[in-house]
Amino acid sequence: MSAALTDNLGYRFHDEALLQRALTHAGADSVRSNERLEFLGDRVLALVVSENLYRRYPDEDEGALTRRVHALVRWEACAKVG
Repeated sequence: MSAALTDNLGYRFHDEALLQRALTHAGADSVRSNERLEFLGDRVLALVVSENLYRRYPDEDEGALTRRVHALVRWEACAKVG
């Protein structure tokens, strides 16, 4: 699997085990699933979006910024961008 993915993407992954875990759904193997990585990725995405909004809207209060972050990191918004 990883060789075909590497060929298609034109990128060599440094940690094949991490790649395998990232691509494993909990329904296939709950012990080695991607859910912990997904949790981390969700937080990284929220941090990046939060920083961008913080700089872009310097006069907005925390509540307004929070609503913007939540709207942008929802799965529907991410799916649309993806």
